[in-house]
Amino acid sequence: MSRQRRRGKSRGRQKKHTASPGDTVTPPSAAVIGAGPSGLVAAKTLAENGFRVDVYEASSHVGGTFRHKSYDDGQLVSSCLITAFSDFRMTKCDTDHPSIPEYLLYLEAYCDRFDLWSKIRFHSRVVLIEKSKIDGGKTTSS
Repeated sequence: MSRQRRRGKSRGRQKKHTASPGDTVTPPSAAVIGAGPSGLVAAKTLAENGFRVDVYEASSHVGGTFRHKSYDDGQLVSSCLITAFSDFRMTKCDTDHPSIPEYLLYLEAYCDRFDLWSKIRFHSRVVLIEKSKIDGGKTTSS
């Protein structure tokens, strides 16, 4: 078999499963650790792709490091045009570089817009992740 042909094989690609009428299909599930900007985007993208998503956030709010590790009068170093997610632009940006409170309001509006609140489990600290063998020997994280 030629080298070109071997590269064309789907290494690591997941097969798409189709359901027959009347089948009950359990969507795959995913866990996201942290409700900071990256965790929120991951949760939104996974949900859009058919996953049941649970976001585990140790604190009582979204925002991650921006909420808990920033200066009181801090501002973002990137402009609101660059910082905003491509599918949800920042509309209430008083300055080119939003303050931390402005950015946190933006993240909350993102949760509103994409219905992420119901997926977030606040006050849920992740202390251990282990690999386990389930589903006929397939390795998954739990």
